[in-house]
Amino acid sequence: MGRISLCLVAILLAGCSPPPDSPRVVLDARLQALYERACVHCHAAKGSGAPQQGDTAEWARRAGQGEAALLASVRQGKGAMPPMAWCAECSHEDFQQLIAYLRAPKE
Repeated sequence: MGRISLCLVAILLAGCSPPPDSPRVVLDARLQALYERACVHCHAAKGSGAPQQGDTAEWARRAGQGEAALLASVRQGKGAMPPMAWCAECSHEDFQQLIAYLRAPKE
């Protein structure tokens, strides 16, 4: 087999490798409590219209708008989600971590 053929086989085999695992996101106890009080009722309820926790395809579509747009949706409200997403005490960093958790694949 020539060098070019070997290179092509290597490239094709590399394309068959599974993608690297997405990072797992773990919430601390405070953020988990905020998630369960403010987020879970819509983001874990099929048919709510909210992107579901762990639905990587749906979150990837929204992520194309950029993190600033996702945060603006939370702060200003969107659809049935009110401004500050039922979490008036959440900080900017809290929302960033909660969004990361929602976007992460389910185990």
